[in-house]
Amino acid sequence: MNSRILSTIVVSLSLSLLLFACAKAAPTATPTRAPTVVAVAPTATPTRAPAAAATATPTRAIVAATPTPTAIVAPTATAKRAPSGTLTIAYANLGNEVWLPRNTTQDEAPVMQVLFEGLLGYDPDTATFPSDFLAEKWSVKDTPAGGGLWSFTLRKGVQFHKGWGEITAEDFKFSITEYKKGNSTNASSSAYVEWYGDDPNNIKMLDKYSFEVNSPSRNATLARRISRTALPVMSKKYMDSVGEAGYGKNPVGTGPLDLTEHKRNEKASFKAILNHWRVTPDYAELNLVTVPEISTRIAMLRTGQIDMTAIPSRYKAELLAAGLQIFRAESASEIQQMFGGLFLTTRPKYDPRATPTAST
Repeated sequence: MNSRILSTIVVSLSLSLLLFACAKAAPTATPTRAPTVVAVAPTATPTRAPAAAATATPTRAIVAATPTPTAIVAPTATAKRAPSGTLTIAYANLGNEVWLPRNTTQDEAPVMQVLFEGLLGYDPDTATFPSDFLAEKWSVKDTPAGGGLWSFTLRKGVQFHKGWGEITAEDFKFSITEYKKGNSTNASSSAYVEWYGDDPNNIKMLDKYSFEVNSPSRNATLARRISRTALPVMSKKYMDSVGEAGYGKNPVGTGPLDLTEHKRNEKASFKAILNHWRVTPDYAELNLVTVPEISTRIAMLRTGQIDMTAIPSRYKAELLAAGLQIFRAESASEIQQMFGGLFLTTRPKYDPRATPTAST
């Protein structure tokens, strides 16, 4: 899979069309869930972002607090060409537009996946987890108690955005224990807390870059939950400086793009990180714009105001008539339905304070 900029952009919509209005070839996407249909228009990509489709607050330039200077040891990187141009992608919404990993859902994914990185890579073709993300080495082995001992060594020299220093094992421990907070809404929060047994002492710092997670249980799906950007690693130093509200507005990660401007309900803008340790984006700037109306997104796509968007498949004929070339890709999704809170108050043993069991 090509791991350039679009590898960090996920546009997944069941039975949907992904539309490109760009004459030059875009990099191959490596999304969490592959899109169903991709279309390319014959016109060249413009570089301006569209107007807001919803009531917008004044533009806010992203200016982070000044960190204490630290020595920078850059990881070894392969030669990369300089990014150029602007890519503009339209979404129906960008979620709550507060970029805290523990409170994000799939709606915030387009932003989170360009700003942050997780521990492991993931190759969907082989269902393996190569060491091509933040952890350069990792292993897991069973423990006599029936759990698992996970060992990781982070890459040296990987830098947080805006000069907030090098990622360390302490940043990982801070990031995963954040999910323990009671108001966490991320769907994986309970799985992360369960991983370290709801006890931070089960996360052992071996040195600046190495750590172990002594998990009291075994989880066959855990590796997938910590791969790519599924468990974003945050800067503890930055959080201590600006607080949770500040971090949510002006996030700092290690991903290939850095947030430069956020206009709520309208757009989030990013600049490429030159010589990023893992992947240098093809585009110098990225605009993710909010356009709720399907008809407006189609019009903007046809006029070149946006380069890419998701459109329901019932509009395929109209889009083809407009000169868009449709490309299909394999798509896979998992549907889960949780029936929580189904406790009959008429049962004699009903007790809302009790832990639900098969007999309640």
